[in-house]
Amino acid sequence: MTAPGLGTRFGAEGTAVVTGAASGIGLATAMRLADGGYDVLALDRNSPQPSWEGDHSIDFRCVDVRDVPALQATVRDGLADRPPLRAVCSAAGVRRPMPLSRLTVDSWDEIFDVNVRGVLFLLQECLPHLADGASVVLVGSPSSVADTTDLAYAASKAAVGTLARTLALALTPHGVRVNVVSPAFTSTGMTREADDSRRADAARRNVAGRVNEPRDIANAIAWLCGPEAATVSGTVVDVGGVAGMPARAGIPIGDLICEGGSLK
Repeated sequence: MTAPGLGTRFGAEGTAVVTGAASGIGLATAMRLADGGYDVLALDRNSPQPSWEGDHSIDFRCVDVRDVPALQATVRDGLADRPPLRAVCSAAGVRRPMPLSRLTVDSWDEIFDVNVRGVLFLLQECLPHLADGASVVLVGSPSSVADTTDLAYAASKAAVGTLARTLALALTPHGVRVNVVSPAFTSTGMTREADDSRRADAARRNVAGRVNEPRDIANAIAWLCGPEAATVSGTVVDVGGVAGMPARAGIPIGDLICEGGSLK
């Protein structure tokens, strides 16, 4: 079934670059964009999961986004003799939860090298290749507002948001859109160690009554890359996280609207 508002060939005659494409949100996005007609250049430092297999127009290449010269050379080579670059999605990311008292220079650098520097220099290499009307989507996080469990990750995702807003302004005259998708709790390798209580709480706070799956984020990214989002730029699309902020403020869901959370 085609997602509402997305034609099966909305990416026809175009190339998409996706990082973090071996698993989770990146893998789902690469497959979703390929299904939409894009010729996908998929990048990751790891080999893709078995679910990669299928009838998809995907060229997978192993590269670590922390190695900027290798990343840019891989993108440059991968875009040669391909259709115009119409979509870029940066989904590569790492998280190392730890309190400030245990934060090390190495862990801080790793998180920023992947989550920020890798994004910046990916885009630097992609910019000259972007076609008019192209779309750039960066994967952010609700943690960008505040996250007491992982200061470095929160700061890196705040940087991603600032980068996106700045690029959106700078690229408007060129017809290039830049947006952020901000997934609430999503069932990926990054959350595999979450206990049942945390998963249940995340499901309760998601309007769908379940936790996000990678495909949910991929569908939002695909919409931002498609013609239906032609006038959307410089914004953050929250996926499954609408109710997250009251929880951070210590306010039970529903109590902001009526006593006991009932609509009756």
